[in-house]
Amino acid sequence: MDEARGLYAQALESELAALHALRDPTPMTLAVMHRSAAWLALECDDIRLSEKLASAGLAADPPPDIADELREVWEQANFHRHLQTRGLVLADNEIELTLSGPGVGLGIAEWTAYRTRVDDTLKMITRITERRAERPFRRRGPPETAIRDYLSPHVSLPRAASYSVSIRLGSGQLHLPGVLDLPELPEVIHDFLTIVEKVNGSVEDQLEELIPDDSYRRNAVALAKQIAPDGASIKQVGFATSGTEGPRKVGFTRPKKDVKTSSAGTRSGAEERVVEIRGTLLFADARGASNEIRIVAEDDAQHKVKVAPEMMDDIVRPLWNSVVVMRGVRRGNTVTLTEIDPV
Repeated sequence: MDEARGLYAQALESELAALHALRDPTPMTLAVMHRSAAWLALECDDIRLSEKLASAGLAADPPPDIADELREVWEQANFHRHLQTRGLVLADNEIELTLSGPGVGLGIAEWTAYRTRVDDTLKMITRITERRAERPFRRRGPPETAIRDYLSPHVSLPRAASYSVSIRLGSGQLHLPGVLDLPELPEVIHDFLTIVEKVNGSVEDQLEELIPDDSYRRNAVALAKQIAPDGASIKQVGFATSGTEGPRKVGFTRPKKDVKTSSAGTRSGAEERVVEIRGTLLFADARGASNEIRIVAEDDAQHKVKVAPEMMDDIVRPLWNSVVVMRGVRRGNTVTLTEIDPV
């Protein structure tokens, strides 16, 4: 990474020299050069220069497609600037969550976009804590009281520009290592950021070493999908923390639709067929080993769907009585869920 940063800096220097050497450039040339230089400045973590270059490129009145790319790099620069938390000092048990996109204004954001991402962030943190505490995967019910009290999350007031809040973990009470056998909170936050980083980079298969347990791993990817930007109102979801080894920032830009989840018992084969069902989720049965939901379509047809335990509580339950689109695989008369999203 150090070598890469050095090469990006050399490339930026060359790009700026070429830009200054232009004589009577066309608007297209000027816009393209500014776009390239702005991206390089962003890679060099020179946020202010990136903003200036993107703005200068837009001022050249470029064609619509180039203008969209310049707006994208400007939004990225603005997003990274707010990920730096604007001088806010984070404790090592705090995470900064930042939303950016058309659905976000000066200190205001769509309620559902904000609430669901905070909820799913806390669900993933709870699961990480349980996994690191060597608890078996919890198939139903709330986490144990000791873990709830230990995490005890608090959320700050939002800050302006990109919608940004701090999530503080821990009640402030003294935790004696070994007494509750719970992981240190900075370790939990580190795992959370690593999961987001891997899913954003489309390398979730690399999570197997971090999360050997299949149920915990599938649950982590499914929750990361819920946190991912929708690509429309929310273009980026970012996280920052002070970290015990220095500040760390992760920008989640991979759209939710591109994140694929899998469920226990699904496997590729000629006897399988991918299905998609749209309707209202009106029934769920988590009793016994075979979890089942029923989706009622507009024609009142009821579709029975099997759900893996790691998907039922955290992913499916919040969608109760909502219109959903479900994707899964059919083997014989049985449909097994792989993905479910609200419409």
